[in-house]
Amino acid sequence: LAAGLEAVCTRIHGAAQAAHQTAQAAAHRRHLDLTLRRGVSLLLLVSLPIAASWTQAEHLLRRHLDGSSAQTARAALLLLLPDLVATSFLAPFRGFLRSQSLNKPLACASAAAIAAHVALNYLFVVRLQMGASGTAAAISATDFLHAFILYLYIRRHQTAAMAMAMAMAPLLLPAGGATEAPAMASSWPQILRVAAPCCLITCMD
Repeated sequence: LAAGLEAVCTRIHGAAQAAHQTAQAAAHRRHLDLTLRRGVSLLLLVSLPIAASWTQAEHLLRRHLDGSSAQTARAALLLLLPDLVATSFLAPFRGFLRSQSLNKPLACASAAAIAAHVALNYLFVVRLQMGASGTAAAISATDFLHAFILYLYIRRHQTAAMAMAMAMAPLLLPAGGATEAPAMASSWPQILRVAAPCCLITCMD
């Protein structure tokens, strides 16, 4: 699903680059922001049935594992539930920045996340001896940190450009041209048309 969002963001950013400082560029910038918000909303919505299935996974696990292993797996799944929320923000943030070829902040955030992941694994698994549950907790905490770092970058460096685009749009759009914005704002069908095949291909792989 996040791959589909990235494809849509790339297309919108390319159109904005081609439009330069025209009214269409301001509208495309607003559309890019709207697409990011809707991508996060979509992933959060999809996370609900996944979370529900994970909370009831113990019955299925007991059919294939012994009682102790099933309990361990269920405990790890429960600790991974927060990671669904973190990933719902992290994946769109990464796609949003990659679509604009902003690779340096992505690399820096990934490096910080890797360093934190090693430290958290040592804390939870070695020091606290939490085993598989500790690994799951470290994954969730790392993804939350990763998403938070990218959020700070987007808020600091991207929000100003988005705010400027939104302020310029009424001045740049010609008379009667304001109807372009609602038409472009219909990004839900775009996201779903691209995201659904990407999701299917990923599951098949």
